[in-house]
Amino acid sequence: MQLAERLGGTLRTAGLIEIEHRHPLDRLHGRQSLASLARPDLRWLTTAEADRPTNDPAADLVFIDTETTGLAGGTGTLAFLIGVAQVRGDALVFTQWLITRFSAEVALLETLSQRLSPQVEWVTYNGKSFDLPLLSTRLKLARLADSLSGRVHHDLLHPTRTAFGRHWPDCRLQTAEQRLLGVHREHDLPGHRIPAVWADFVQFGDTSELASLVEHNRVDLLSLAALVPALSTVYLVPLGMADRSTGIASAPGIAAEALSMLARDSASIARMQVRRRRPESARAHLTGAEASLDARALLELAVLHRARHDWPNATRLWRELAERGAPAGHEALAKYHEHVTHDFDQALRWCNALSVAAPGLAGVERRRERLLQKLRRADAIERDIFVAVDRPGTLR
Repeated sequence: MQLAERLGGTLRTAGLIEIEHRHPLDRLHGRQSLASLARPDLRWLTTAEADRPTNDPAADLVFIDTETTGLAGGTGTLAFLIGVAQVRGDALVFTQWLITRFSAEVALLETLSQRLSPQVEWVTYNGKSFDLPLLSTRLKLARLADSLSGRVHHDLLHPTRTAFGRHWPDCRLQTAEQRLLGVHREHDLPGHRIPAVWADFVQFGDTSELASLVEHNRVDLLSLAALVPALSTVYLVPLGMADRSTGIASAPGIAAEALSMLARDSASIARMQVRRRRPESARAHLTGAEASLDARALLELAVLHRARHDWPNATRLWRELAERGAPAGHEALAKYHEHVTHDFDQALRWCNALSVAAPGLAGVERRRERLLQKLRRADAIERDIFVAVDRPGTLR
């Protein structure tokens, strides 16, 4: 009970301390406002068919993070501190459960399961690979129903890695909070020390760093929550397009313009959006970064233009690719003139150029023969028309 009081919590049952903390949504975390968490925009995290309705309550989102006895996973790893955060009214409310003995683990898991409604959606950072599988394993070992699996799960590590993996030295949570949120922790308990801090408490009764451990977990949760609006801006506002109509309003304390200019892998973001059946978003990201795209990404942008029948932009990109010596540009132009403009002379010219750019490419000879046949047929029709005009009544 004394330890619970020191940590600002209460003793729920023998060996289980519960700590609650409120963080007003109008308070910044670094330079990031949390105001949009009252009604978060998760379009960028879902496929077009699985869009959340715009009036879904933000309370359905549960941010969760664990502190464990190690990173190996399996039956030998225990989660001794579990923290969750949910939006309630005008605040982000943190609830943390700390066990002070091994025997309290079952009470911890039961309490967590009882507190969460069936409709919640998880938000984690590397939780799909670590936190949630670990908790599911502990529930099974305790012979409790696994009430945590089967829910919608948004793991923010993956969109962070997609957008910035090629530009950052790593995609750890603290790297993301520094670069996206402007958060630099001072006097923070290093992550590698956390298992030892709890072990020292259990074995020797050393409580000197437990408050720092709880605070570390709380800041992890706060950064996790703040990444939702930050990544929303990155994914919904393409590179350099913050001044255009995007549906993202700049919140106090954060300039959408700054995030929109942040170096990112626009091609990888676009590919993710294509997989999620959001071609317009993909096209916008590639267009914003067109000057720096490689041949593969330029071809993908041309395909997106073609899908909209935007032939001027599609052919412009195909010509640029052809000038770079990319066979895909020659091939696309040959197909375009054969099937769209029906200019078989131009199609044959690009087909011949393709055979030079990519000797031995499968299908080129068949395309050339087909184009020559079409040209001969077109010449024959033209001659018949000439005869019909020159000798009226002879063409039947």
